[in-house]
Amino acid sequence: MNQIVDEYRSNNEHINDNNGKGLYERIDKELRTRKKSRVEIIEMVVEYLIQNDKASIEKISVFLKKQFDPS
Repeated sequence: MNQIVDEYRSNNEHINDNNGKGLYERIDKELRTRKKSRVEIIEMVVEYLIQNDKASIEKISVFLKKQFDPS
């Protein structure tokens, strides 16, 4: 996963990828060639974020809590 993200950044793909779809497509394509499912891809992305971007995980957690607890 680190290699995929590093290549994405070094190739400046992130400059025009405002919503992250380009990164997701790159990850999806790479891992599908390795016979990985969407569930496995999601698990890898979450694990990567937990290890490398705790602030984003906190924001995602708050967002999901609001989605599941509308009160």
